[in-house]
Amino acid sequence: MLIRGMRLDGSIARMSITFRAQEGESLTQEATVFVPDVEEYWGNFPSFIGLAGFLERIRFAIDPLTDTFYFGPLS
Repeated sequence: MLIRGMRLDGSIARMSITFRAQEGESLTQEATVFVPDVEEYWGNFPSFIGLAGFLERIRFAIDPLTDTFYFGPLS
């Protein structure tokens, strides 16, 4: 996989991700994730949430003025 211009070997896996809500209900959703083979890379790259494989499975909105992330199930 090519991440930020660097080729990394690894595997694709399915896992559950839970967004903890400060207000309202938390949300747990299945996600497709990439796990690098080399453990030293695990902390060297910022985490990011992909549109394909995760965010396309939930409703979400971002308020840049308050740095707030809103989320909920599609159904």
